[in-house]
Amino acid sequence: MLISLGRANQCRETWGDDGEVFRPERWLNPLPHSVSEAKLPGVYSPMMTFAAGPRSCIGYRFAVLELKIVLTRLIKTFQFAPGQPVQWRSHGCISPHVAEKLEDGTTILDQAPSLPLMVSPVQ
Repeated sequence: MLISLGRANQCRETWGDDGEVFRPERWLNPLPHSVSEAKLPGVYSPMMTFAAGPRSCIGYRFAVLELKIVLTRLIKTFQFAPGQPVQWRSHGCISPHVAEKLEDGTTILDQAPSLPLMVSPVQ
């Protein structure tokens, strides 16, 4: 059995109509009632990223702490800007692929997942 944790973390009944949209600012405001009252068994917020129960990720606290430290360091050191447009594909997990639009309007995607990003040092 395969349970898509990506889809569980984007459930429209829980997160609203824009559940599939990456909006980090949603965490700056109080979470909607549907989120705070969700009966998701996640060990870290109402998300299933680290699973739950006796088989939950034993390193989730370390992983979250490490991500916060790395992200803080990156934000202090670099400026980030979007690169080429991407489309998200689901094949076991959700991953971004560079999308190239042809003259006839057809869109082709790179085979390998990638997330192009313009990175420059903070001046």
